[in-house]
Amino acid sequence: MKIKKLGIKSFGKFQDKEIEFKNGLNIVYGNNEAGKSTTHKFIQGMFFGFFKPYSKNKLYSDEYKRYKPWNSELYKGSLEFTIGKSEYRIERNFDKKNEDFKLFDNITGEELTDKLPYDGSTKQRIISPVIRLNSVLFNNTISIAQLGNKTEKDFKKEISETLANYEKGNDNNISVNKAIAYLEKQKAEIGTRKQSKSNYGSAVIKLEELKKSKEKAILAMDENKDYYLQVKALEEKLKELRKKKRKLVKDLNDIARNREKHIFFKYKAVEDENNQIREKIEELKKYKDINNDIYAEFLNLYTENKSLNEQLEDLKNKQEYVNNTLMELDGEAKEVNKETKGKDYNKIVNDIEILKDRLGNIERLKGRLSEKKDVSVEKDYSSKSTTNKVINIVFVVSAIITLFMLAFSFTISKSLLLYFYIALGATVVLGIMKLVIMSVFKETSKKYDKYDTSLIRTQNMIELNEVEINKLLMDYEEEDPYKLIEILEEKSIIAKEASVNQSKLEKYKMDLEDFEGTTEILEQKISDNIYKMNEILVNNNISSIEEFKDALEKREEYEKSIERYESNNKLLLNIIDGNDIAELEKKFAGEEIDRATLDTIKSNDSAFLTNSVDDLNDEITGVSAELSRINGILEESNAFNENLCVINEDIYKYENKIKEYEHKLLALETAIATINNISKEIHTSVAPSLNETLGTIMTKITKGKYSTVKVDDNMDVMVLDEVSGQMVDAESLSNGTIDQIYLALRFSIIDNLLYNNKMPIILDDCFVQYDDYRLKEVLEYLYSVCGEKQIIMFTCHTREARALNELGIDYNKIVL
Repeated sequence: MKIKKLGIKSFGKFQDKEIEFKNGLNIVYGNNEAGKSTTHKFIQGMFFGFFKPYSKNKLYSDEYKRYKPWNSELYKGSLEFTIGKSEYRIERNFDKKNEDFKLFDNITGEELTDKLPYDGSTKQRIISPVIRLNSVLFNNTISIAQLGNKTEKDFKKEISETLANYEKGNDNNISVNKAIAYLEKQKAEIGTRKQSKSNYGSAVIKLEELKKSKEKAILAMDENKDYYLQVKALEEKLKELRKKKRKLVKDLNDIARNREKHIFFKYKAVEDENNQIREKIEELKKYKDINNDIYAEFLNLYTENKSLNEQLEDLKNKQEYVNNTLMELDGEAKEVNKETKGKDYNKIVNDIEILKDRLGNIERLKGRLSEKKDVSVEKDYSSKSTTNKVINIVFVVSAIITLFMLAFSFTISKSLLLYFYIALGATVVLGIMKLVIMSVFKETSKKYDKYDTSLIRTQNMIELNEVEINKLLMDYEEEDPYKLIEILEEKSIIAKEASVNQSKLEKYKMDLEDFEGTTEILEQKISDNIYKMNEILVNNNISSIEEFKDALEKREEYEKSIERYESNNKLLLNIIDGNDIAELEKKFAGEEIDRATLDTIKSNDSAFLTNSVDDLNDEITGVSAELSRINGILEESNAFNENLCVINEDIYKYENKIKEYEHKLLALETAIATINNISKEIHTSVAPSLNETLGTIMTKITKGKYSTVKVDDNMDVMVLDEVSGQMVDAESLSNGTIDQIYLALRFSIIDNLLYNNKMPIILDDCFVQYDDYRLKEVLEYLYSVCGEKQIIMFTCHTREARALNELGIDYNKIVL
């Protein structure tokens, strides 16, 4: 069996806590007060609840109150576990008011609760047949608390209890020790013959006293026994005859008297009823003329007004709803207007389209501008423009120089004319070159002007688009057109909703106008009906419909009262039948009629009773005469009047009581001997395998230091001292070794005595007295068995985890 998951809904300090265990070795770590013991007890509680074992009645253990949450009304949880390939889920509500236990197949979801046996003491289904374990075996085997805090006496008591109750597959909560204690208590309550104050002893003394009284009575009554018996019989007979006579005479008198009494009370009852009816007739007389047709007309008007008022109320509710909705829509419209800066949905959508269109245009124009741009044309134009400018400058300079040379040759020296001609020739050449270059540049310039005009036109188109975009950016006070598109798209949604709401607004305004017209019509109709109803009420001297309805009912009551009054008058004549009512009234004044009176009236055998009284008188006379005769004889003798019959009855009673005590004592002693013999036989059959397994485990966890350990029928644990070769009492060893022995003994009991020896082992701070060396030894052993037995170890120390890490052992750590 493996425990998979704990679902602690509310238990102790935990609320909505889940803990998952894995196969193998699990360490649940937590500081003091973290909830380790609470978790341990939760597991026990989920399987078995918190009930006192061995009790015939439903009694709760101390744990129920201890772990009941103080900060929550809930007290419940769930536990999932597996047995082989089957997986189960337990759900338990611990709360006394809502106590419940359920078991489910955790794979199919089928509820299995009704398939479990019912425990009459706890009044619940029990899980024991599924896990083959009860609460006592759970606590004495697989649930191991702090061994260091347990005395040898306590531990021996637990182990003794487990062995005494040993039976493969035993699911019953039986305590042999408590059974024997109970039987001894029963023996003590009975006592012995010599204990005068015990039940048995006092019964013996009382029997002896009765026998002595009997002897005295027999001696005293031997002579007068027959007369005494005759007197007693005659007295009883006379007493019975007189009793019968008194009853018959009383019955005769009762019959006669009760017949008259019945007539009188019947007459008075009818007469009283008629007096009441007469008063009622006078009271209801004023309603005899009420008309049903007028009431029907009034009721129709009333019903119609009720319906009209409901319609009017419904209309006013709708009108209120529309007004509220108009206010909400108007408020939303103002908010939207603020959000969209006064622009409606169509304007925003149009602006989005303009922005997207202009941005697209700019992208396309910039692409076209990039495609049109020709670097070779620009370079050619720039080169030839520069050459033209240089030639122009050189030509102007040459012309100026030529003019200066001409001027100087006429004013200064004619020898300078040569230079003039040279300069003039150069100027002419430059002029020719200028003409040629100008011609070439003119062609290039035309080509460039055409190219430049196309670029300028494209650039102008880009600028026009940018102007429109900038205008929208200024309008919306934004800088980034793309961000503006995102903002406008968000606002378009708001504007669209506002547009829809505007349509609703117009519709609701139209509805309000319709409501107002309908309201006026309904109110007028109601007013007309009220006028007609008031007119009917005034004409019939009635103030309300309830009074009208009541008047009709009273008119009907008036008619029925008249009929009843006349019927009662006829009945009164029949009841009197010659009797004087005045005399009867005097006779039975202050009395009441009852069931006994009615019963005696029904009896019609007065003649028979009269004859019976005469016969009884004759018989009483004869018995009285005979009794007088015998009493005369007994008065002459001193007869002893002890009641021998009573003494004999008491003797018989006490003899039977003594026999019962002796039988019970024999049965109790036999039961005690039988239980003790069975317990010894069980120990004898189990001890060899128990001791062998115990020795094997001790060899492993002590590295062979202690390999021979024996447990006798008194639960004394003996260990073989390898040095001296002698068996020594385990109590003479160290506390740590004792803890090792008791832990090994637990595992040995689990392997040998439990039907399912692959149960999970729960250890709660069991190694507090172990040194580091012993701790590693026992952890290695636990790891060796955790493949078959799931180990759940609770601890507030970190040294267990540290030791496992040093040993290289895998484990699942859970921190609370």
